Amino acid sequence: MVFLGEAAVGRLDHFGIRLGIDLQDLVRVGRVSHFRGMRDAPGFGRPRARPSCRRLADVEPESGRGRPVAEPRQRWRVTFGRGSEAPAATHREVAEAWSAALAATLPLPRSEGTRQRPPLTFAAPLPVGMAVERELADLHLAQRLPAWRVREAVCGAAPGAIVVATLHDVWLGAPALAACVAAADYRIALADDIGCDAAAIQAAASRLLSAATLERRRPRGDGWVIYDLRPLLAAIEIDVRDATRTTLRVRTRFHPERGAGRPDEVLAAVAEAAGTELRAAEIVRERVLLAEDLTGAAATLGTFDALAT
Repeated sequence: MVFLGEAAVGRLDHFGIRLGIDLQDLVRVGRVSHFRGMRDAPGFGRPRARPSCRRLADVEPESGRGRPVAEPRQRWRVTFGRGSEAPAATHREVAEAWSAALAATLPLPRSEGTRQRPPLTFAAPLPVGMAVERELADLHLAQRLPAWRVREAVCGAAPGAIVVATLHDVWLGAPALAACVAAADYRIALADDIGCDAAAIQAAASRLLSAATLERRRPRGDGWVIYDLRPLLAAIEIDVRDATRTTLRVRTRFHPERGAGRPDEVLAAVAEAAGTELRAAEIVRERVLLAEDLTGAAATLGTFDALAT
């Protein structure tokens, strides 16, 4: 077709060619070629870039919303121990290794988003390099399963010399374990070359429990922090069951703001009160206690053995 007022070029009208090129640029469908005889046409005669079709960059990173959500349907409370021969792994390393192994054998819950809630939660962080006897952890599942199957999977996935003792079903709506933990019991076996007898150590422990405050300091970063140990100390006594070695039994408290009492700090305070040097040959965390455990006979250290059996 020839339009009035325009000269035909290469059998096509200038306006028609221009319109075709503009449409091609708009939809990015191919490469625009040079036509013979277009050398003198305005806007033509120079190479044009090859348009390309490509996906634009995402405005937001992947959110994981495409994955199906699996709500918790069951909650199991696990009681376990770990010997002193276990590798010196941090609490996070143990928790991640155990959770990853459980994911291969059990249906674990999934939530929206990329950050998932851990299926395995602990009452208290595991101390590095310390033996534990009766620790607590909660496992959430996305399906209801029989106890034998859950126990088989939990025992098989347990890492680093962890031995599962008991496992029972608990209510899904119960408070989180970390919000319920109130205290921990420790057994501190003293080295044989201590500089005083058991009676002097017990007298020093009694003075500590009678004190209003126990100012201590612990390292933090490049310096030291001063804190009061007394609110975190519940009980100290001599273990009379072991006639061959002096052993302290200590109960420390967990406080939402002050943190938790540490057994090595308690031993250092006892040594300072006794005016001698005391060294631990072994420290074992015998168990963690929930708030409900401190309302009855378990509120005293003397009844621990009967309750633990």
